[in-house]
Amino acid sequence: MRVDTGASLDQLIRLQNIAVFRRLLSIQTGRDDAERKRILELLADEQAKETESWQRDTLEKLSAIRATMQTTTTNVSSSEHAGAMARA
Repeated sequence: MRVDTGASLDQLIRLQNIAVFRRLLSIQTGRDDAERKRILELLADEQAKETESWQRDTLEKLSAIRATMQTTTTNVSSSEHAGAMARA
């Protein structure tokens, strides 16, 4: 399996950003509504990026599994066909 370090680094940064934004929201300081709203927007953006990334990664993995299954099925069918031809 190939590891895309760029994507892994992007994911790490997104997860760190999410943690920071959540921490900022949990701290009850003298933040005004505009600042709190901006932090919420940043948090929502990072969460959306993470969801999109997860969906893309999942689709890629499913495609790889599907391709492997098709190859395996083709190989099994070819072997069964060869065995049937040999018995005939």
